[in-house]
Amino acid sequence: MDNLAHSLTGVVLARAGFNRVAPRATLTLLFAVNAPDIDIVTWAWGSLGYLRHHRGFTHSLAGAPLVAALVALAVWGFSRGGWWRLYFTALAGVASHLLMDFTNIYGMRLWLPFDARWQSWDILFIVDVWLWAALAACLLAPSLGGLINGEIGARAGTGRAAAIFGLVLLLAWWGARDLLHRRAVALLDARLWGDPPQ
Repeated sequence: MDNLAHSLTGVVLARAGFNRVAPRATLTLLFAVNAPDIDIVTWAWGSLGYLRHHRGFTHSLAGAPLVAALVALAVWGFSRGGWWRLYFTALAGVASHLLMDFTNIYGMRLWLPFDARWQSWDILFIVDVWLWAALAACLLAPSLGGLINGEIGARAGTGRAAAIFGLVLLLAWWGARDLLHRRAVALLDARLWGDPPQ
C-alpha cells in the first residue's frame, strides 16, 4: 500500500488503544507503519538494485522484529516509556505494514531470507482511495462530534470508538474484496480459453 494508507492506519491503531499501551504511541506507530519502506534507499544503487531489494528483507517476517526494534530504539531515546511497551507498539505497526502490503497486487517476499518468492493476497491496488476515505472519516469523526457536542454542551469523546470502527471497516473491506476476487477468478476459470479440442 501507499504511505498515506499506512500512516492513516497507524493513527487509527494509536487511537484504537495503543495510546494506552505506550507513551508516544502515535509517533511510534507513524514511524513503524512506514519503516519497512526504508528499502527505498536501495534506489541509490540504481533501478536494478532497487528492484532487487524493494519489498525484501524489511518486508519479511524475519526482518519485522529488527525493523520494530530500530523504531522502538529511536523513539525510546526521547521517551519516558518502557522499552518493551514501545517495542510491542512498533512491532504492531510493522506487522500492519506487512499485512497491508500483502493485500495488494504487488506483493512482497514474506519469507526472506529463506525463500525469495513473491507472495500476495492480490485483493487491492497499491493505492486505494476508498481506504483513504474510510480511514480519514474515522479519524475526523471525533472532531466533527466535538463541534456538535460543543454547541450543545456535551462532553467530547476520545475517538476510540471511531478508530475501532475504522479497523473493523478495514477488515470488512478486505473480506469484500477477497470475495469479489474469488468470484472473478472462478468466472475466468469457468471459461474455455484457446482453441476447443478437436
